[in-house]
Amino acid sequence: MGFRRIPWDEIKAAYTLGWEDEAGNRVYPTCRDIEKRWGISSRTLADRIKAEKWNELREQNQRAIAARAQQKTVETVGDALAEINLLSVEGALEAMQIAREGARECGKLLEELRAQDKNSVAVLCQIASASKRYCEVLSEALKTARLAAGQSTDNIAVSDWRKEIVQAVREGIVTREEVERELGPLANGLFA
Repeated sequence: MGFRRIPWDEIKAAYTLGWEDEAGNRVYPTCRDIEKRWGISSRTLADRIKAEKWNELREQNQRAIAARAQQKTVETVGDALAEINLLSVEGALEAMQIAREGARECGKLLEELRAQDKNSVAVLCQIASASKRYCEVLSEALKTARLAAGQSTDNIAVSDWRKEIVQAVREGIVTREEVERELGPLANGLFA
């Protein structure tokens, strides 16, 4: 009876790299697992592990595999956050477009009112109120876009609807008293 050839490279790879089980988890065989699978003695295996420093290799491989898994997790989370940010920016841009269109429409209505030289406080106040809502939407959309881009939301400059009212009073289109009567609390601080 001759000597059988022991597949040391295969055994070393199994011991130092392990394998994935059915659930996808990395499993490292014990010495007893290797002894049973390849039919070698525990003393022979222990001598080889020690001589070739398989335990150190196993630890290095475990660290490398853990680092790759962690990097993959970071990339997956990063991709998900990038997608969320992209959706936030797209939503903010859409809201900004709607707000701009609404503000432009309010501006057109105000210009028509001025051109017709009408003294309609109610119409002017409706325009101002609508303009205010569009500016608020625009402001929130800008904040969302800045947050998604990781920027500060302080000092967001948005066209102020109040300027239109003050300008209309200055031009004599409407009186201050009429504006205060129609706007009520919205007129607080308007002429300060």
